[in-house]
Amino acid sequence: MIIRLYLLLLLLSGSVYHSKAQIATATATAAPAASELNLTKPTAQQVENLTVLGQVWGFLKYYHPAVAAGQRDWDAELFKVLPTVLASKNATERSAALSTWITALGPVPTCAKCADKPSQPVRVAPDLRWLADKKNLSPALSQLLTHVAANRYQGNPTT
Repeated sequence: MIIRLYLLLLLLSGSVYHSKAQIATATATAAPAASELNLTKPTAQQVENLTVLGQVWGFLKYYHPAVAAGQRDWDAELFKVLPTVLASKNATERSAALSTWITALGPVPTCAKCADKPSQPVRVAPDLRWLADKKNLSPALSQLLTHVAANRYQGNPTT
């Protein structure tokens, strides 16, 4: 069941380039509670929780400096937060759990060049309107994610 759940979250986040060995490693290094999840008949709230978690996890994978720079085992982080988010009874609890998790990843320093407009035309810009989704995200979580987007990972400064 864990592998199916993992694959669902990967599909939700748009990331499908993981081997069975990577899945096994992520599962093995996850919090013990994650290996005991039972989702044979998920509730509507659990499906909503998984959907929001998949969105946030996929977003942070490419935007949060510590994650995008490879300083975190991102698959293991997913399994650490999964039981808490899955058990959330409503959007408020889920937002609090996600905010705590994101804050624990470390600070996101201000990026001066992130505010600059691209010098070349952008063909497809990411649609980040969901960061302001008042139904699924608390104002505090929305603000936290918007800060990450505004100060996104810019790659290794020496390259």
